[in-house]
Amino acid sequence: MLDYDSIAAICKAAEEKQIPISALVLSDQAEQMEIPKEDLYDRMKESLHVMQEAVKEGKNPKLRSTSGLTGGDAAKMEAYAAGGGITGSFLNHAMARAIAVSEYNAAMGKIVASPTAGSCGILPGTVISMLEEGRCDEHAAVMALFTAGAVGMVIARNASIAGAQGGCQAECGSASAMAAAALVELFGGTPGQAGRLLYSRRSSGFAAPLWEAEHVPMPIPLRGSRRKGSPVWAALGRPESCEGGRAFFSRVAQRDTRAFWGNGAYV
Repeated sequence: MLDYDSIAAICKAAEEKQIPISALVLSDQAEQMEIPKEDLYDRMKESLHVMQEAVKEGKNPKLRSTSGLTGGDAAKMEAYAAGGGITGSFLNHAMARAIAVSEYNAAMGKIVASPTAGSCGILPGTVISMLEEGRCDEHAAVMALFTAGAVGMVIARNASIAGAQGGCQAECGSASAMAAAALVELFGGTPGQAGRLLYSRRSSGFAAPLWEAEHVPMPIPLRGSRRKGSPVWAALGRPESCEGGRAFFSRVAQRDTRAFWGNGAYV
């Protein structure tokens, strides 16, 4: 059985068996929980459906939190994404999905903590985008969540996933690492490639508080949308180029964000 105390150990075990991380984790968790693999798979499939519903409901332009401070921005971002934006339609639609889940959470909607409620939009925004844009099927999306879950378990065991303890790095940095590993698998990457890339996402500048990067306060749902782009950008590029890609994405994402606000979308 896996101890989930090392990403390297998980990647090594998967490569030795010549299977994806998701298959290794599904088998291991079913054994540890003493339930059939089919039952555990169905549980994760249900989690995927909850994520899809959260994306759908979160895009409602009339959605508001109890306080009224958040809500409606996912619909605005979706409208902006229809025009492509500087970073492209896929990435901007993914950001819209990430915002949608976060705003649905703020409005007391049902979400999947991945790994926490504060970072709940990043993983769904990534995996659901791959699914709804036709870049993977439902089975692959479900399995990718097992890969992401393994990463989250290792981080929780060795560091922290709690914002109260580690700030945005702990929540959104961890979620970005989970999403990056899931994306690598969805793109057909090896366990080793997934491991190398997720380390980059966990330590990425996108996990720093966004108000420090932008010098302007921003609601948590919107901060999560920016970090959502980080794993997508890294997985689409080459891992050895992720440092330069991160700097470039930082610039273009800032322009997209400012264009989104400057056109009167954010009021």
